[in-house]
Amino acid sequence: MRELRLTELCDLVAERGAVRVEEASEALGVSRETIRRDLATLAERGLVQRTHGGAAVSGRVLTERSVSERESENGQAKEAIAALVASELVEDGMAIMLDGGTTAAAVARRLAGRQLTVVTSSLAIAASLMPTTTDVVLLGGQLRERSGMTVGPLAEAVCALVHCDAAFLSGPALSARGGLMDSYAEGVQIKGAMLAHSDSAYIITDSSKLGRTAFLKVCDLADVTAVVTDGGADPAAIDELRVSGATVLTAPMAVTAGIEGKRHAS
Repeated sequence: MRELRLTELCDLVAERGAVRVEEASEALGVSRETIRRDLATLAERGLVQRTHGGAAVSGRVLTERSVSERESENGQAKEAIAALVASELVEDGMAIMLDGGTTAAAVARRLAGRQLTVVTSSLAIAASLMPTTTDVVLLGGQLRERSGMTVGPLAEAVCALVHCDAAFLSGPALSARGGLMDSYAEGVQIKGAMLAHSDSAYIITDSSKLGRTAFLKVCDLADVTAVVTDGGADPAAIDELRVSGATVLTAPMAVTAGIEGKRHAS
């Protein structure tokens, strides 16, 4: 419960730019002393900057953003990653898991019509695959409005009933030190369930997310098979991931909708 409250407090600071202890106490319905302790925790994590009587946003705060806000960003990079995944990492007959990220949605578009079983927490991904011959399993649960994802105990319980060949997970932040990170607890939990019930797992993220930090950890790099990113990534960022022990696959940025990407290992 405290982690959920911390998430809400972090979102409140990000939304308003700065809050006073009294404001946060009233908004979250907890004591001022509790807010002070929570702000101290967020400041230790580098997610807010303490001010006299409250806190302000830090350059590293990443809050949940809607699908419409994210889907038009870095489109070429996401398509390149999707082409690599579809051509190199997914074979017909597999059962795979896709989370609710926009990069995962790009992967789904590439896989539509393939002889696969796709388990997903995303309404948008399920809808895009439904008219095709690809089998779709939509995890039940509470529907989160901003992301269009099903989350919560019911979604996690259904996820635990299946076992897939591979999971493809995304998030707003990835670093050698922090691993894959996300901004809200329910999203972290469903991604963790997908990871736990798949034989292999891949982080799929465009290069703009590398080196960034979010609020909550999804997994360490050691927990996944490989990181898949685009060829526009800073070589230093790739080297940092590699030194930490991660396998990194980069997709060439020249990929277009009709050209399959080729895999390049770093």
